[in-house]
Amino acid sequence: KYTPLIVGKLILKLFLVFFIFDSSAEAADKQVSAWLPSWEVEEAIESFEENKDTIDVLSPFWYHINEDGTLEAVKNSEDEKVIELAKENNIPIIPTISNSYDGKKISGFLNDPLRRSENIKNILDKVLEFNYDGIDIDYEGSLSEDIEEFSAYIKELSEVLHAQNRKLTIAV
Repeated sequence: KYTPLIVGKLILKLFLVFFIFDSSAEAADKQVSAWLPSWEVEEAIESFEENKDTIDVLSPFWYHINEDGTLEAVKNSEDEKVIELAKENNIPIIPTISNSYDGKKISGFLNDPLRRSENIKNILDKVLEFNYDGIDIDYEGSLSEDIEEFSAYIKELSEVLHAQNRKLTIAV
Protein backbone atom coordinates (compact mmCIF):
# COMPACT_ATOMS: atom_id res chain seq x y z
CA LYS A 1 0.00 0.00 0.00
CA TYR A 2 1.33 3.44 -0.92
CA THR A 3 1.03 5.95 1.91
CA PRO A 4 1.23 9.70 1.22
CA LEU A 5 4.78 9.63 2.62
CA ILE A 6 5.93 6.90 0.22
CA VAL A 7 4.33 8.70 -2.72
CA GLY A 8 5.91 11.98 -1.57
CA LYS A 9 9.36 10.39 -1.31
CA LEU A 10 8.98 8.86 -4.77
CA ILE A 11 7.99 12.21 -6.25
CA LEU A 12 10.90 13.95 -4.50
CA LYS A 13 13.33 11.33 -5.80
CA LEU A 14 11.98 11.67 -9.34
CA PHE A 15 12.47 15.45 -9.16
CA LEU A 16 15.97 14.98 -7.81
CA VAL A 17 16.92 12.51 -10.54
CA PHE A 18 15.62 14.86 -13.23
CA PHE A 19 17.42 17.91 -11.87
CA ILE A 20 20.67 16.19 -10.91
CA PHE A 21 21.19 14.36 -14.18
CA ASP A 22 19.89 17.02 -16.57
CA SER A 23 22.94 19.14 -17.33
CA SER A 24 21.19 21.38 -19.84
CA ALA A 25 21.05 25.14 -19.41
CA GLU A 26 17.32 24.82 -18.68
CA ALA A 27 18.01 22.57 -15.70
CA ALA A 28 20.48 25.09 -14.28
CA ASP A 29 17.64 27.63 -14.04
CA LYS A 30 15.32 25.29 -12.13
CA GLN A 31 14.86 25.01 -8.39
CA VAL A 32 13.87 22.06 -6.28
CA SER A 33 11.16 22.92 -3.79
CA ALA A 34 10.33 20.43 -1.08
CA TRP A 35 7.02 20.34 0.74
CA LEU A 36 7.28 19.10 4.30
CA PRO A 37 4.07 17.43 5.48
CA SER A 38 3.02 18.07 9.07
CA TRP A 39 1.24 14.73 9.40
CA GLU A 40 4.35 12.48 9.24
CA VAL A 41 6.89 14.71 10.91
CA GLU A 42 9.71 12.31 11.79
CA GLU A 43 9.76 10.75 8.33
CA ALA A 44 9.55 14.18 6.68
CA ILE A 45 12.47 15.55 8.72
CA GLU A 46 14.50 12.43 7.97
CA SER A 47 13.82 12.85 4.25
CA PHE A 48 14.73 16.54 4.47
CA GLU A 49 18.02 15.71 6.20
CA GLU A 50 18.83 13.05 3.58
CA ASN A 51 18.11 15.40 0.65
CA LYS A 52 19.14 18.82 2.02
CA ASP A 53 21.99 19.14 -0.49
CA THR A 54 19.56 19.06 -3.41
CA ILE A 55 16.75 21.19 -2.00
CA ASP A 56 16.60 24.89 -2.91
CA VAL A 57 13.43 25.93 -1.03
CA LEU A 58 11.55 24.31 1.87
CA SER A 59 7.78 24.78 2.23
CA PRO A 60 6.49 23.03 5.34
CA PHE A 61 2.69 22.69 5.70
CA TRP A 62 2.54 24.52 9.04
CA TYR A 63 -0.57 26.71 8.98
CA HIS A 64 -4.29 26.57 8.29
CA ILE A 65 -6.49 29.59 7.72
CA ASN A 66 -9.66 29.95 9.78
CA GLU A 67 -12.89 31.43 8.41
CA ASP A 68 -12.28 34.69 10.28
CA GLY A 69 -8.84 35.03 8.65
CA THR A 70 -6.80 34.04 11.69
CA LEU A 71 -3.92 31.61 11.34
CA GLU A 72 -3.82 28.28 13.10
CA ALA A 73 -0.48 26.55 13.57
CA VAL A 74 -0.96 22.85 12.92
CA LYS A 75 0.46 20.14 15.16
CA ASN A 76 4.26 19.89 14.84
CA SER A 77 4.56 23.25 13.09
CA GLU A 78 7.20 25.90 13.72
CA ASP A 79 9.69 23.10 14.42
CA GLU A 80 12.96 24.61 15.66
CA LYS A 81 14.97 21.63 14.39
CA VAL A 82 13.64 22.11 10.86
CA ILE A 83 14.19 25.88 10.95
CA GLU A 84 17.76 25.44 12.25
CA LEU A 85 18.61 22.74 9.70
CA ALA A 86 17.29 24.86 6.84
CA LYS A 87 19.13 27.98 8.02
CA GLU A 88 22.39 26.03 8.53
CA ASN A 89 22.15 24.84 4.92
CA ASN A 90 21.06 28.20 3.46
CA ILE A 91 17.70 26.78 2.39
CA PRO A 92 14.95 29.40 2.37
CA ILE A 93 11.88 28.51 4.45
CA ILE A 94 8.56 29.50 2.90
CA PRO A 95 5.82 27.83 4.99
CA THR A 96 2.47 27.00 3.49
CA ILE A 97 -0.88 28.32 4.70
CA SER A 98 -3.74 26.07 3.54
CA ASN A 99 -7.48 26.56 3.36
CA SER A 100 -7.96 22.76 3.28
CA TYR A 101 -9.40 23.05 -0.26
CA ASP A 102 -12.42 24.94 1.08
CA GLY A 103 -13.12 28.17 -0.82
CA LYS A 104 -15.91 29.10 1.61
CA LYS A 105 -13.33 29.18 4.40
CA ILE A 106 -11.59 32.23 2.88
CA SER A 107 -14.57 33.99 1.30
CA GLY A 108 -15.65 35.82 4.46
CA PHE A 109 -12.37 37.53 5.25
CA LEU A 110 -11.58 38.20 1.58
CA ASN A 111 -14.80 40.23 1.35
CA ASP A 112 -14.23 42.11 4.62
CA PRO A 113 -11.46 44.73 4.21
CA LEU A 114 -10.82 44.95 7.96
CA ARG A 115 -10.46 41.19 8.46
CA ARG A 116 -8.40 40.94 5.26
CA SER A 117 -6.05 43.62 6.58
CA GLU A 118 -5.80 41.85 9.96
CA ASN A 119 -5.01 38.58 8.18
CA ILE A 120 -2.20 40.20 6.21
CA LYS A 121 -0.78 41.72 9.40
CA ASN A 122 -0.93 38.33 11.14
CA ILE A 123 0.89 36.67 8.26
CA LEU A 124 3.60 39.34 8.24
CA ASP A 125 3.98 39.08 12.03
CA LYS A 126 4.43 35.30 11.75
CA VAL A 127 6.98 35.65 8.92
CA LEU A 128 8.99 38.17 10.93
CA GLU A 129 8.67 36.28 14.23
CA PHE A 130 10.28 33.14 12.77
CA ASN A 131 12.42 34.95 10.19
CA TYR A 132 10.83 33.02 7.32
CA ASP A 133 11.94 33.90 3.82
CA GLY A 134 8.33 34.29 2.73
CA ILE A 135 4.98 32.54 2.78
CA ASP A 136 3.16 30.16 0.43
CA ILE A 137 -0.58 30.68 0.05
CA ASP A 138 -2.33 27.43 -0.81
CA TYR A 139 -5.96 28.56 -1.02
CA GLU A 140 -7.38 26.03 -3.41
CA GLY A 141 -11.00 25.74 -4.45
CA SER A 142 -11.60 29.48 -4.23
CA LEU A 143 -15.08 30.64 -5.16
CA SER A 144 -15.38 32.19 -8.62
CA GLU A 145 -17.29 35.17 -7.21
CA ASP A 146 -14.26 35.99 -5.02
CA ILE A 147 -11.77 36.38 -7.87
CA GLU A 148 -11.47 40.17 -7.59
CA GLU A 149 -11.20 40.09 -3.79
CA PHE A 150 -8.63 37.27 -3.98
CA SER A 151 -6.58 39.25 -6.52
CA ALA A 152 -6.70 42.36 -4.29
CA TYR A 153 -5.69 40.24 -1.29
CA ILE A 154 -2.69 38.76 -3.11
CA LYS A 155 -1.62 42.22 -4.31
CA GLU A 156 -1.89 43.66 -0.79
CA LEU A 157 -0.08 40.70 0.80
CA SER A 158 2.70 40.76 -1.79
CA GLU A 159 3.28 44.49 -1.25
CA VAL A 160 3.61 44.02 2.52
CA LEU A 161 5.92 41.00 2.19
CA HIS A 162 8.06 42.53 -0.56
CA ALA A 163 8.53 45.68 1.54
CA GLN A 164 10.22 43.38 4.07
CA ASN A 165 12.24 41.62 1.32
CA ARG A 166 10.15 38.43 1.70
CA LYS A 167 8.67 36.23 -1.01
CA LEU A 168 5.12 35.20 -1.77
CA THR A 169 4.28 32.00 -3.60
CA ILE A 170 0.75 30.88 -4.47
CA ALA A 171 -0.99 27.60 -5.27
CA VAL A 172 -4.54 27.95 -6.59
